[in-house]
Amino acid sequence: MGHSPGPSSVPDPAAPNTARIYNFLIGGSIHDPADRAAAGRILADFPEFGHIARANRAFVGRAVRYVAAQGVTQFIDAGTGLPAPPAIHETARRVNPGTRVAYVDDDPVVLAHARDAAAGQAGLAVVPGDLRDTTAILRSADLQPIDLSQPVCVVLTSVLHLLPPAVADAAVAGFRSAMVAGSFLAVTCGTSTGTSPAFLERLRSVYADTSDITGRPAGEIAAWFTGLDLAPPGLVDVQAWRPDPGTPQQAPVTARILGGVARQARPGPAQAAPEPARVRRARLPS
Repeated sequence: MGHSPGPSSVPDPAAPNTARIYNFLIGGSIHDPADRAAAGRILADFPEFGHIARANRAFVGRAVRYVAAQGVTQFIDAGTGLPAPPAIHETARRVNPGTRVAYVDDDPVVLAHARDAAAGQAGLAVVPGDLRDTTAILRSADLQPIDLSQPVCVVLTSVLHLLPPAVADAAVAGFRSAMVAGSFLAVTCGTSTGTSPAFLERLRSVYADTSDITGRPAGEIAAWFTGLDLAPPGLVDVQAWRPDPGTPQQAPVTARILGGVARQARPGPAQAAPEPARVRRARLPS
């Protein structure tokens, strides 16, 4: 259901790994038998697990295109996970060829793959960093060529539900504190609202040795956007966020991931007080 933000260690190929499980679910090629077996223990009873992971990945592409179209040319992908095409820089550079991207993770295998992908490409950075310490990430010399005095889009997708609630809240707050006016925040997070408790328990069982699975209530996810301008349609199921024309929609049965993109408004004398973030559960055709 995401990539691992846990303490740095060399992943054991004989044990399931959060980043590799997610890579398998979205159709990547970087996974081992233990990862496929772990995913299979969930898919056997909850086949929508694969659909929602792929829907989350598709959301990232649409969100990046949307933000790039607003003129933002800097992205920080925090908790980037293992690569699967198209990468964020590939998507953004189709809109703005000069886009700069920093990929942040603490998994040594993820970092090795990210460095291979970034090798020889100007404007890309790979930053070893733990989401439990956003200050260290933002101060890292490796974060170059990102210029935090200019608008940036912070991407936190399918990773915050792998952190204890207080840690996830602090991570969002830490990145938001560095966002200047005109910046964007793109988030997806698994929610307990409308999600089967049995599905969450299965996830916790399978991921027990790799990550904490929290499944945040929708209201807690919405709170991360307080004071920002949420792009329509607001905070919704990821597959319902600005879907590409002709994309078939599948109603989530037991598993939900919410996604939203919001802008740090430019200050001005006529600016009204921000409205609370809106959460809407989309009605999707079966």
